[in-house]
Amino acid sequence: MLTLLSSLILTHLKYMEKSKCIIFDLDWVLCELWDSVNPYNHDWEEIAIPEMKFMFQSLWYFDEEVEMFVLTGRKYKKYWKTTQLWLDRNHMFPKCLFMQNWNTWEKNHIFKKKKLEELKKVYNILFMVDDNPDMIPVCKELWIILLHVNR
Repeated sequence: MLTLLSSLILTHLKYMEKSKCIIFDLDWVLCELWDSVNPYNHDWEEIAIPEMKFMFQSLWYFDEEVEMFVLTGRKYKKYWKTTQLWLDRNHMFPKCLFMQNWNTWEKNHIFKKKKLEELKKVYNILFMVDDNPDMIPVCKELWIILLHVNR
């Protein structure tokens, strides 16, 4: 019994030592896309969703201990520059912008699940904000709090 208890305490302490982070999706969470727009073409001017922009900026400005990440299914090689410019113009400065590699095309929730598993090894993920309903079972499985945004 004592070994089980000490093991639980050590696991908890390791969890507490990790840096904290919050993860945001991009499309239909931080930015709004118009109904007529192809969601796989990011060469247009997206509109920042005011409430989500405020949440991101508030957390970024006022809690130095929490790192902000953006995790999107967009392709890195094709859309990194326009995505980074959009984030800069909207005063959103994530520690890291995670995007899919050019040579892989996985469904959004599969790509994100793999990235979340990697991040959990290093970070204490406080919560994730995403609009994809496929992320609900992913976050449940990984024990990550999900703020699910309806489009």
